[in-house]
Amino acid sequence: MELQIVGPVRYPNLQTLAKEDFYEAMKVTCALYNYFKRVGDSMSFYELDQAIPHIIGLSTTDIGVRWVDGFFYPNNIPEIDHAAVDETLSWLSDFPAAKKDMQNAFTNFSAGKTEQVPPLCFTALENIIQKKTGLNKPLHDCALHKALFQKINVSDNWRQFLVKFVDYANDYGRHGKNPDRHSVDRDEVESFLYLSCIMLRMIIRKIPN
Repeated sequence: MELQIVGPVRYPNLQTLAKEDFYEAMKVTCALYNYFKRVGDSMSFYELDQAIPHIIGLSTTDIGVRWVDGFFYPNNIPEIDHAAVDETLSWLSDFPAAKKDMQNAFTNFSAGKTEQVPPLCFTALENIIQKKTGLNKPLHDCALHKALFQKINVSDNWRQFLVKFVDYANDYGRHGKNPDRHSVDRDEVESFLYLSCIMLRMIIRKIPN
């Protein structure tokens, strides 16, 4: 039997979908925007893209987020955000999996889910290094480090810093063994998040092809 709809169709409003929760509202808004974009409803996602910054601007207090290309990001120092975040995410367009991981990392950070940020940064960094070196090894594998350093021209001090950074990412990654990885300090996570962007930015610039 064919289902027939009688009368006007009613859709739940954003408050209902988000259960009157600010962070859930951000997630629903991102989902709607990316759905409209995916199905080719250019009018809807364009209107949404224009409306959200306007609505944020109407707030009488700083709500701590900004809207860029279908996602909410922490609203910190504009000059740093543009170089470290916006440009890096733009360059990651050629690496969809890594870009999605970093977008989700920023969304989780904005939502206060700090423990979910390092694993996403870890997988994004791992994905980019694997793509740039052509070596499908885990991020903590010395062979992957060696392959990266053969392609990237940086000082010994920077190499040591990169190794330490990778060690930190591994300790706080999805399968990390650090007992504090689920209760890491928010400021520490924020620094790690921005450093991840800087690392990704450097690797992409240093190995263009």
